[in-house]
Amino acid sequence: MVSTTSYKGDRLHAEAEIVFAHLNDPRLGSLFDPDTFLKMMRLLGAFDVGVAPDGSRLQPPAPLVEAVEGGA
Repeated sequence: MVSTTSYKGDRLHAEAEIVFAHLNDPRLGSLFDPDTFLKMMRLLGAFDVGVAPDGSRLQPPAPLVEAVEGGA
């Protein structure tokens, strides 16, 4: 789950919780391919505004980038 808040100055503007579910059942097939997932995360701006617990900027996971871009 991702929890987030948005402020305008000192005033709370929005709060959100986003849940990404991983359904690990081969009968279901893939919900979306790595390319689609990476594009969605980039479109949503997850790597532009996301911050890791240590304060660093979020980065796409290397295995996902490799699967999509061949490590480029």
